Amino acid sequence: DVFLPPSPEQGETKMTYSKRVAAVLKKELGIEDRGPRSIDVVVDASGAETSIQMGLLIVRSGGTYIQVRLLLI
Repeated sequence: DVFLPPSPEQGETKMTYSKRVAAVLKKELGIEDRGPRSIDVVVDASGAETSIQMGLLIVRSGGTYIQVRLLLI
């Protein structure tokens, strides 16, 4: 599946935006909080604040959230 998040609304905080987009994502892709349509693992490699927040909002209760940080040497 592909999901293109909507643009932030004027004056919207990052957390409010993350909550709104997570709700849209769950609705459009049929993601449930529990059961076979829930998300067990989220891997975030962006480091973007809103992406991190959305990942935490869509992973099921008891699921796993992994944040990857790339170090260039």
